[in-house]
Amino acid sequence: MNFQCIQCGKELSLPLTPQRFTCPSCSMGYTGGARYLRCETHAKLLAKFGEQYLRNKVLNNNADLVYSRVEGGSLSTDNREDVRAFSEFVATHARFGTVLDVGCGPLPLPAYLKSLKAAGAEIVGLDPIDSSDFDGVRIVGNSEFIPLPAALVDTVIFATSLDHVVDLGATITEARRVIRPGGVLIAWMSDHKRPWWRRLLSGLKVRWRSLRAGYPMHHYRIYPPDVVVYIPSWAVDPFHCYHENPDDLTRKMVSAGFRRTVLDYRGRDEVFLCFEAV
Repeated sequence: MNFQCIQCGKELSLPLTPQRFTCPSCSMGYTGGARYLRCETHAKLLAKFGEQYLRNKVLNNNADLVYSRVEGGSLSTDNREDVRAFSEFVATHARFGTVLDVGCGPLPLPAYLKSLKAAGAEIVGLDPIDSSDFDGVRIVGNSEFIPLPAALVDTVIFATSLDHVVDLGATITEARRVIRPGGVLIAWMSDHKRPWWRRLLSGLKVRWRSLRAGYPMHHYRIYPPDVVVYIPSWAVDPFHCYHENPDDLTRKMVSAGFRRTVLDYRGRDEVFLCFEAV
């Protein structure tokens, strides 16, 4: 597996045992070992995206808490019907070879990657959550700065993670850079496109329930048994700064050099798409 510096683009050589090192060309900091690379992206993200990054970090902390403490909160499990459906979609449309899973989460291997792993694909997992027990090559970092050379990857997967990135445009551009021509990007997303009157009605219902509950429910989400996360006023829910929909994503993907080949609309929270790099 080849790596490149997210600052200067020069090739990186990983040490055999986990240790901190710097890029010999620009002194960008990393921690690496066999099949593990952690990028020091905080300063770079803050400098480029400012408050946009800080807000994303706050909501990703919420997601990290729920994924680790709430049963069924992670897509690494295969006991959910939606995960099984996406696993079949991935097995059908992925290009074998090198597979990059963006937002792979904290567990060893998401269920939707198991068939690709069994077939011999090289699995690379990218996530800001640190983990050293991933069943593949683990990159701790962000999708806006992917430490891989251009045209290295055959398939990029975003399983409900596209709306967790700091900047969607930068993420799509990086994904297109690392995908080989003819490779694919597979996404599982939601469709939150609703008319204004539905959004207004939903907001009124939440405020009515808040009066009955005795606290502002639009600022708190409670998960059993006792996990509580805070929803800032600038967020649309505990984990997202904005809501996504497949039409907007398709327009952005086409502008970045993709064409949509498959749209499997199974429900508002279960939209599977496949895009080919052209």
